[in-house]
Amino acid sequence: YNNDDLDFDIEYETIVYSGTDNKPAVSNVKVGSIVLEDTQYSVTYSTDTKNVGSKLVTVKVTDPNYSSAAQSKSYEVTALPVQFVWSANSLPYNGEVQTITATIQNLAAGDVCDFTVTGNSGKDVQAYTAKVTVLKNSNYTLVGATNVSHASELPSMEVGDLEILTAA
Repeated sequence: YNNDDLDFDIEYETIVYSGTDNKPAVSNVKVGSIVLEDTQYSVTYSTDTKNVGSKLVTVKVTDPNYSSAAQSKSYEVTALPVQFVWSANSLPYNGEVQTITATIQNLAAGDVCDFTVTGNSGKDVQAYTAKVTVLKNSNYTLVGATNVSHASELPSMEVGDLEILTAA
């Protein structure tokens, strides 16, 4: 038997980043039409199975009754869409520049993901739209993210009754 005779299935070909190692289970390992037992082969994975990127799972036949065929299959860890929460739904008008901030709600334990926000400060009576424009951790993405922008407004009211109103 040779490498072309070895085949196997993997649990998934794509998985979203979770902050933990991603090692798809291997099943249905065959040399030709012969299904191998778990003790007849070994399974190894790429060194980094946690972070976003293309990974390999390799099966190598270890049973001396078969040649030492080896075969690899690739799988992909994709970026996690972020979920933002904004710091305020309402701010009282005070004539000063005020700023709302965003926080990522779904960071994996121990992760840090800095980001850039534009349009999140103002003092004049007008509409403002704060928007996250850049993420600085490749394990996360703005594609498919929630609450990436946040509208804020200082409506025209009498002084003393002004509020910055925000809506998702």
